[in-house]
Amino acid sequence: MKYRLPSLAFLFLLSIDAFCQLNIPAISWQKCIGGTATEAGYSIQQTDDGGYIMLGNAESTDGDIINHPTGDSLWIAKLSPDRNITWQTFVGEAIYYGGATLNRNIEQTVDGGYIVSGRTVTKLFASGAVDWQTPINTQLVHPSTDGGYIAVVSNNYRPNVTTVTKLNPAGATEWIDTFGVGGGMVANAVAQLQDGSYIVGGVGNQDPGPPSVCYVHIANNGSVLASPGNEGRGQIVSVTPTSDGGYVRLLTRHAYIVGIDKYGVSGNIEWSKQYAFPNSTVNHISQLSDSSFIVSGSLLPSSAAILFRVSKTGDSLWLKDFGGSANDAFNSVCPTNDGGFIAIGSTYSNDGDVSGNHGSSDIWLAKFGQFAADIEKIMPNTNIEIYPNPTTGDFTLETGAENKGYFYLYTLLGQLVASYPITEVKTEIHMVQDIMPGVYIGQFKPFDGSADTKVRIIYQNQ
Repeated sequence: MKYRLPSLAFLFLLSIDAFCQLNIPAISWQKCIGGTATEAGYSIQQTDDGGYIMLGNAESTDGDIINHPTGDSLWIAKLSPDRNITWQTFVGEAIYYGGATLNRNIEQTVDGGYIVSGRTVTKLFASGAVDWQTPINTQLVHPSTDGGYIAVVSNNYRPNVTTVTKLNPAGATEWIDTFGVGGGMVANAVAQLQDGSYIVGGVGNQDPGPPSVCYVHIANNGSVLASPGNEGRGQIVSVTPTSDGGYVRLLTRHAYIVGIDKYGVSGNIEWSKQYAFPNSTVNHISQLSDSSFIVSGSLLPSSAAILFRVSKTGDSLWLKDFGGSANDAFNSVCPTNDGGFIAIGSTYSNDGDVSGNHGSSDIWLAKFGQFAADIEKIMPNTNIEIYPNPTTGDFTLETGAENKGYFYLYTLLGQLVASYPITEVKTEIHMVQDIMPGVYIGQFKPFDGSADTKVRIIYQNQ
């Protein structure tokens, strides 16, 4: 018997947990940090001593927050390996644009201290005391391989202009570049590549016209290597160097389409993938120890925190929501030394995956352990086979003699694509053109009450 899969326009949303059990690591530990007012976490990194350095904003004057100045301030905390706060400090106000903070990162420096973005670039000693400050209003700052720093800021008004400033190890300016592609450019990400050059990515505001993907490539002396301008509707939200000397960039397109582009060491594009993310937003991508990639974000309108993992070649592996019954989000995710990763964000919940909330929105940390090798079958019934897999359109479901039931096909978001009564040993199924290539979950549920089988089905372009 042969079936055709219907249009995705008729999907409905089910629980992600029920269908995406593709080797998803469990939360090893979680921690709520804050007080009775509002806090949120934006950036975290594991430090050389096995602890963590984190950046967020804080409004509370109680709970974990001490010596708070007035207003909504950037808050930095150092955690020990056993997750206790060893010191904390404030470095001024956050930079906001459109209701969202533009301060994105804190990183450990080669001398064991830390560099943090804000209304000034602040260099801290390992103890948390201020080493130096440079009066550059910046939303992104990263250490460079020569011991200095690269700082990026975009103004908040049209025409949007992005300024890239190279600082030496003492915080003095070495060179400055300014960019505005068409109607302007707002930067969201910066990364240094293996050859010492920099990629700055963001969104170009074409006036008239929709926001567009744009980036610039800058040599380590400040000269512009490439400024391609408009790459189509959308924006670059994160750029990360990869272990092979290349880099990967995370993009959002229109209609909840997320893109990941992988570039090689010579700047050539190795692969480019797009994924359907209905009612969701993404914000950060990191490479893990097995060369796969992890993406953080949140699911709307329920505001669940989400993580999405793809293989080193961009194949979807899993997507899962985390949190409790209130609003939760992940704003960044970072690999850890044990082969796992840690996510930082905010939570209003105090149930589900979350415990220890202080009363409003807390900074939320969730640490995940290593994951085992990926598998094709989950809860396997050994009589079930699907082939070919990967498929370019047609695949055959073979259930074995007298093994009848229903076959369900879901997206990684838990959306039901189709269901079929299975009454024959072999059933041929054809995917229609409006189903997007990617990874799907097939579930066979036998009539006789025996164990279900869930299979990862990879649908590729012809």
